[in-house]
Amino acid sequence: CHSYAGAGGLELLGRTVDRIKTDEELERAYFACEDLGLTGLVLIGGARTNTDAAYVAEYFRRRRSRTSVVGVPCGIEGNMVNEFVEASVGFDSAAKAMAQLVGSTAIDGSSARKYYYFLRIMDGAMIGGKISSSHLALEVALQTKPNMILLTEEVDEKRMSL
Repeated sequence: CHSYAGAGGLELLGRTVDRIKTDEELERAYFACEDLGLTGLVLIGGARTNTDAAYVAEYFRRRRSRTSVVGVPCGIEGNMVNEFVEASVGFDSAAKAMAQLVGSTAIDGSSARKYYYFLRIMDGAMIGGKISSSHLALEVALQTKPNMILLTEEVDEKRMSL
């Protein structure tokens, strides 16, 4: 455990779609943290991950564990934003990275005026999610000021096509 101290846990814990549901799984997590002498456990992810973090935190509290459990909302979908969570990790970084790409394309376009550029910003609806990420496209548009922006909701509602 000492070789991982202060280094973050992604290499140690990895990434999974598994959930922590049963009392047996909660108990295994509790004993793993106790055996490793962890004073903190950070779960980074979306709604499911943060739900797991809440269950783990409650279980650890009942067991009087010295391990503090923290859930960090992460993702560009914005489904974790509410009156208690101002923004999730990922939105700002994604918006800045996409704005940089859009800006670079705009510079290229201004030097070759005979071309049109269409850029598509991926959203949750495109990958099977129910939540559109048009708010991300809007933020990028505010930063880069394109000639036009087509939002997923508007295109769907008006049944638009190119």
